[in-house]
Amino acid sequence: NSLDVRAMTGNARTHALYLSYMSSTGGHVVCMDLLNDAVLWHRDIAPGVDRGDVVPDGTKLYLPTNENNSSDYDLVLDPANGDEIGRVTVTPKTHDTDVGLSGKYAYLETKSSNSLAVVDTRTDEIIHEIGPFTGILGPHAVNGSDSLVVANAFGFFGFEVGEVSTGEVVALAKVTSIPDPGGSGLRQHGVAWKPDETEVWVAGGPYMHVFD
Repeated sequence: NSLDVRAMTGNARTHALYLSYMSSTGGHVVCMDLLNDAVLWHRDIAPGVDRGDVVPDGTKLYLPTNENNSSDYDLVLDPANGDEIGRVTVTPKTHDTDVGLSGKYAYLETKSSNSLAVVDTRTDEIIHEIGPFTGILGPHAVNGSDSLVVANAFGFFGFEVGEVSTGEVVALAKVTSIPDPGGSGLRQHGVAWKPDETEVWVAGGPYMHVFD
């Protein structure tokens, strides 16, 4: 039975690691204690799983239901046991979800929209959207102050920058160190801030590109 690992996310406060993966029977999440490698729980998740994230205080785990499913919601799980405690309705094919360091907001991306949903983690309600970006979104990452989001987008060779407060896309950063391969697909797949936020690193093509 082949397995498709979708994501890992961890929590320093609870020292728990959450691994989500797909198999022929659907989605699964396993939770491990990083202090002793013990499996704390292992749950089957229907209809699927994808790249989720846990809030810093360890009280909620946001879990997309997979880019290849038509389901239109992120699950909200209890990180202590994997029980469903809520849902956030968005557009179909839920994929990458990122929670800011403040824990106030979750940022939800789907494979059917070129906008990024901003969710209040207290209420699990969408408060507004960032976008539209130039194409369907891929991986994204918010900075430490919940002010800027960097994101990969289909058809754009580099990354784009969205402003959280206004919802506007404020900058496009192209990769210029290598030729643009062209096409409408996701040519960059992975973007992150350096911890001091002096650089943005972008994966793809087959290099790691570093931006000021």
